[in-house]
Amino acid sequence: ELKRALEQLAAHSKAFDAAKKSLKRKQQLLDGVKSAMPQLEMQLTDAHHQALAHKAELKRLTGTLEELKQEVDIFMHQYLTSEGVEKSKKEELQQLLDQEKALE
Repeated sequence: ELKRALEQLAAHSKAFDAAKKSLKRKQQLLDGVKSAMPQLEMQLTDAHHQALAHKAELKRLTGTLEELKQEVDIFMHQYLTSEGVEKSKKEELQQLLDQEKALE
């Protein structure tokens, strides 16, 4: 019976050592992740700020594009309505404008 108890003790001791080793590895992984978290959080914050800046820039550029399109439309209208422009030129220009709108 003593031999059996010693075998059980050895088995439990072996299992305990394996569990300790596993715990130590997992603790090291946890420590590594914890040490990386501040840097990752800072990167996330920076990425968020960049995304907001890009969104604002896109909005600004979209507005500028719309203003430029309006100016082009005004100049085209002035050109088409000006005296001395031949009818064929007007038709050709109108076709080009229609093609541009179709491409948008």
